[in-house]
Amino acid sequence: QEFHNKLRVAIHKNKATHFAVRVDLPTVIKNAKEEFETAMDNDFNTPKAWAVIFGLISNLQREVWHLRRIDAKNLKKFLDKVFEIMNLDLQEIKIPKNVLELSEERELLRDSKQFIHADALRTKIKALGYEVEDTPYGSWLKPI
Repeated sequence: QEFHNKLRVAIHKNKATHFAVRVDLPTVIKNAKEEFETAMDNDFNTPKAWAVIFGLISNLQREVWHLRRIDAKNLKKFLDKVFEIMNLDLQEIKIPKNVLELSEERELLRDSKQFIHADALRTKIKALGYEVEDTPYGSWLKPI
């Protein structure tokens, strides 16, 4: 679910026209789709099918912030179809308003190079049960 939500961010906040693409995502998606379909055609071998999807996600964890918007959209579309086939409904993570406000304040502190204060807010956010990951699109929050 976390990866799926990161894709949403990559799609909606990606304003750059060029990223250093480090993976041939169309080929990666094509291969994963073929492996997934082969597993499902093999007497619904769902453990193998899930292994393909988890392997895909695992391999792309570090790449998600470097994907072009179109590649992120295509990957999300593929994963949405897989999750539908597997009857898995992923909900977007809802972050409480006070945590979002702390994160926004932290981002402003980081922008003005007040890193000690920003780190203090990171600690406060963590105490509230959320981890902060810094991305090219700003802070990414996730439940601990």
